[in-house]
Amino acid sequence: QVQDPKEVFDFILDDLDKAIAGLPDKPSNKSKIGKPAARLLRARAAAYAAGYLNDKSYFQITLDETAQLVASAPQLADFDKLFVTGCEDLDEVILVRRYSLDATNSWGNWYNQSIGGYCVTTPVKALADAFEYVGERNETMPYLNKDPRFYQTIYAPGMEMRGKYFNTGLSWKKYCQEEETWTTYNSFIIFRYAEAYLLRAEALVETGGSTDEAKSLIKVIRDRAGNTNDIDKMVAERYNGSLRDLVRNERRVELAQEGLR
Repeated sequence: QVQDPKEVFDFILDDLDKAIAGLPDKPSNKSKIGKPAARLLRARAAAYAAGYLNDKSYFQITLDETAQLVASAPQLADFDKLFVTGCEDLDEVILVRRYSLDATNSWGNWYNQSIGGYCVTTPVKALADAFEYVGERNETMPYLNKDPRFYQTIYAPGMEMRGKYFNTGLSWKKYCQEEETWTTYNSFIIFRYAEAYLLRAEALVETGGSTDEAKSLIKVIRDRAGNTNDIDKMVAERYNGSLRDLVRNERRVELAQEGLR
């Protein structure tokens, strides 16, 4: 039995490094592993190791792998196209678990109170609050003027859902495809290039690397989503001067409900 978690992380990272060499640059379909998926997994595992072991030297692996991923990354997709049918055809998407009628692997488990059902899982209010305002805050309608990703991720009071107004608490929208939101048939994304941008920005900030590069990477993510807020202004006014806090929050809102930290 292995007692040292460092030994486990090192084994995983070494194993992935060896595997990458034997994988295709572009697999035959998005359900098969290729170099980009393995590189992103290695970059992610190294970032986890850096945090869990409190050893920032692991971020160098994250920087090495994401350098190649970002250099070869396609233009990121429209955010509202990522979590619906056909997402596996988007260039941003690297690896999916594809819906299969034979395997009956549908993803639905979110049915909403407003239309006579119930919610199996719900987002917490702290997550809703994590999405920045891109316009003036309305005290009586607090979910107006949010980062556009909010409206593709969460159903909030006042939003329309299946032709009716949603009016009860918060519920997940990401992966819940209209018109039928109880059972959805879109592929589930395992890896996408946006995470490479986020991991690289995090590694740069944590290792004292280029803050300009980190901000430029985050700007790519925010621009494609329609968040027009100035990064420097947000760092100063919302994140107490901490670019690290902005980067962490960016990861939180971009990857919400995707099974990641």
